[in-house]
Amino acid sequence: MVGLLFTEAGTSATDVWFSGPLAHSWIGTNGLGWVVTLALAAGVYALLRGLDGTARRDTSEQHPQEQVLSAPAAQETS
Repeated sequence: MVGLLFTEAGTSATDVWFSGPLAHSWIGTNGLGWVVTLALAAGVYALLRGLDGTARRDTSEQHPQEQVLSAPAAQETS
C-alpha cells in the first residue's frame, strides 16, 4: 500500500487515472516507490521479530549435551 503513494497511472499526462500524493516527489518521479515499500517492510519485520518474545540461542552457545540427543542405551537380556 505504501508504494501506491508514489505511483501515478494513466495513458497520458492529461489522462491520469490515479495519482498518489507523493507521485511527483523525487522518489515517485524516478519510480522508486518499491524501494520505500521494501525498506518499510524490512523495518517492520525487524521490529516485530525483535518483539516476538522468544529468545533464540545460537548453537555455538549451547552446551554439547543440548546439541545432540543421545539414543537410549540398549539393554542386554539373557
